[in-house]
Amino acid sequence: MSTTEHASTVETAAETSPERPRRRPISAIIRSITITTAAILGAITIVVVIVCLVAGVRPAIVISGSMSPTIPTGSMTFAREIPASEVRVGDIVTVDRVIGSGLVTHRVTDITDDNGNIELTLQGDANTDADPAPYPVRTVGEVVFHVPGLGTAAAVIRTPLGITCMVLLIIAFTIFGFIPPRDSQTRHRKH
Repeated sequence: MSTTEHASTVETAAETSPERPRRRPISAIIRSITITTAAILGAITIVVVIVCLVAGVRPAIVISGSMSPTIPTGSMTFAREIPASEVRVGDIVTVDRVIGSGLVTHRVTDITDDNGNIELTLQGDANTDADPAPYPVRTVGEVVFHVPGLGTAAAVIRTPLGITCMVLLIIAFTIFGFIPPRDSQTRHRKH
């Protein structure tokens, strides 16, 4: 075999042998996951804020199953404030609780108007009876739409564990998002 034939055989073998794919370093994988997670959380936050501002709605987290299956536990409702005089039987509204603090989101089953003093009787779709006392209201939050699961995510973020995870995510994003990967630093030094 001549030298030319041998070189040609080596080149052909090199061309036909499959290249092993380069494995991504763990830092590149962590960097990718961190940036993707931060981008998703940021996008969700921006969308929720824009929807609230543009539509004039206020978010609330559903913590009980009283409106299931219409509005499942863990949903986030979005309600726009309207005068009590505009409420109709069958509407789903969010009002302040008569007893205790917090909000209740239920369906209107009856409206009493005593010379402009409006009281609503509410009942959850999953409840067999109406709420024990009527709700005196001047304005209500009329539920415009809800997003299942978003309330749970928002509630988790507000816990100590959620806050810790968000702080760690911000730190990780700072480290992995702005510091170039080691292999690109190496390439820059070679050039």
